[in-house]
Amino acid sequence: MAIAINGSGTVTGISVGGLPDGIVDEDMIAAAAVTEPKRSDGSILQVVEGSTTTSVSSTSSSWYDTGLSGSITVKRAGSKIICITSQSVQIGSNDRSIEFHHKVVRDSTDIWTTSADRTLYLYQNTDNSGTYWCPPPVCKTVVDTHGASAGTTLTYKTQAKYTASETSAHGHWQGYQGGDESTIILMEVG
Repeated sequence: MAIAINGSGTVTGISVGGLPDGIVDEDMIAAAAVTEPKRSDGSILQVVEGSTTTSVSSTSSSWYDTGLSGSITVKRAGSKIICITSQSVQIGSNDRSIEFHHKVVRDSTDIWTTSADRTLYLYQNTDNSGTYWCPPPVCKTVVDTHGASAGTTLTYKTQAKYTASETSAHGHWQGYQGGDESTIILMEVG
C-alpha cells in the first residue's frame, strides 16, 4: 500500500515499525500512553501515602499497633515495595529513661524489627515529674520482596512494645502521634 497524506492531515499506508528511530519524541506521546506492562524494570509503578494523627499509647511489653498503616494493591508480580515510615513518638515517664522495640509488618509478616541488641533507647533528662517528652520521629525505610501476585492488596503497619524489664510500675508509657502526624509511604517498583 502506498503512503498517502490525506486532505484531513492524516497519513495512511505506514506499517508498524515504518518510522525511523528518533522521529517520535516524548512530546508526541499522549498522556498515559505508556502503560504499566511497557514500563521497564526499576520504574516506579505507583505511590500510596497514609497518615494519622490519632494518639495511641501503651505500657505493654507485648507488640501492639501504633495506629500507622497503609495499603497498596500490587500491579506487577515480582515487584518490590519500598515502605518509608516516619512516626511521631511521645514519652511519659516518672523515671528518666525508656527502652522499647519497633517493627514494620506486612499483613502478619515482620519485615523489619529491632533485635535485642537494637532497642530504641530514649533518655529523658528532666526531674522525675512525669513530664511528657517528644523525641525525634522514629523513621525507617524497608525494601520488601513481597512475593504477591498482581491484584493482591498488601497492608503495611508499625508496631511497638516495651522491653521485658520495662513495666507500668516504673511510671513509663510510650505513645505515638500525640496530635502530631505520622506518615507511611508505599512505592511499588517494577
